[in-house]
Amino acid sequence: EVTLLQEKTSKLQSEVDRFYSLLSADALMGWQEVDRVFREYVVEKRCFVYRIEVRTGVFPDSETDCEVYLQLKGTGGSTERELLFNPSALDRTFARGSMRCFELSTDVELDELLEARVWMGSTGEQASWMLEDLVVWNTRTGVTHSFPCGRILRHQGSTPVVLSGTRLQQEHCDYLVSLSFSERGAPPPESLSVRLFGALEGGGVDIALDASAAVGEG
Repeated sequence: EVTLLQEKTSKLQSEVDRFYSLLSADALMGWQEVDRVFREYVVEKRCFVYRIEVRTGVFPDSETDCEVYLQLKGTGGSTERELLFNPSALDRTFARGSMRCFELSTDVELDELLEARVWMGSTGEQASWMLEDLVVWNTRTGVTHSFPCGRILRHQGSTPVVLSGTRLQQEHCDYLVSLSFSERGAPPPESLSVRLFGALEGGGVDIALDASAAVGEG
């Protein structure tokens, strides 16, 4: 058991070192921001989570391997400037025609989203990027906003590209949920929470289908 624990600790330290190495190479992110990102996304869990879909254009030379940063602004506040990355894969490449999914966490509820600010770094070899759009879901409320872009972005130092958001209409559907319990004859739990997840339009990340669904007994 001690040997197994040592191996797991060594592997975790290796991943942490790789994480720091990747982030510290980014032109727009200093060491203080690297430490903050590590604490918030690897060590701590924050209260409000927004799931983001990023679509890259399908035309030649649409993709980029440069770092991309995002900040969301709403009527309730704004997030920090965040580096978009996949914590499990540490992969930041935005390939031609791809749809990449991310999670952005914050301590405050942004409420109605107004704008998304996008920055491009300069550490990669493909310095331009065709961003089609961003789609942002509030995982607590299920509210969805779209941020169309449809143009080529390039590194502009500390100056962001500002995209305006549009709230998408939510469609409500009825679902029949059947539950079974493994212990026969055992009383059901006093309280039970059920969350359904699915993919919007057949693709993308899992989202809460209806965060305010009414549940009845049947």
